Amino acid sequence: MRSDGLHVPGASLEGAAGRVEVDADHLAVLLAKLRAQQSFPKGLLAGIVAGVLAALLWAFITRVTGYEVGWIAIGVGFLVAIAVRRFGQGMDLRFSVTGAALALLAVAAGKILAICMFAAAKAEVGALEIFNELSFEQMLALLQATFNPIDLLFYGLALWVGWQFSTRAMTQEELASVLRPSGPSSGIFR
Repeated sequence: MRSDGLHVPGASLEGAAGRVEVDADHLAVLLAKLRAQQSFPKGLLAGIVAGVLAALLWAFITRVTGYEVGWIAIGVGFLVAIAVRRFGQGMDLRFSVTGAALALLAVAAGKILAICMFAAAKAEVGALEIFNELSFEQMLALLQATFNPIDLLFYGLALWVGWQFSTRAMTQEELASVLRPSGPSSGIFR
């Protein structure tokens, strides 16, 4: 018995409500139902749209304030992750990987767009005009030239938020539906 009340071999839980066990058959049915509701294409598309919008917003804020506010990277990651979760309804690992990757790409795109906005203001041309002329290698060179070690923290946080919040969890009701009383109980699960 572990101190958190979880008894692993019997897949049972023990707490204030007494002892309950996970009904493996009900759990399998529930997981099959939840996986059938997943839509990776919708989650991916929503994450891309959210990433583009968040990158544009971050670049705009950077241009208006004149400062690259690194903490916004967390918000960018969060927006991407919520879009992936809301529209993908995913529980599988691929949703977490997608959320993290798109969050990182959105943060990098936001930084590049901000640089383009500053350059566009000096050259008196449109920022997207400059952005569209950049090759992938030039974008990487821009990121390298403007790199600051603190960027690793913000990229890492955006990755973590993108990973952590891109999948749905079971609701309390869903979890309760797979539990059954085992042994003495206070009557909550009867």
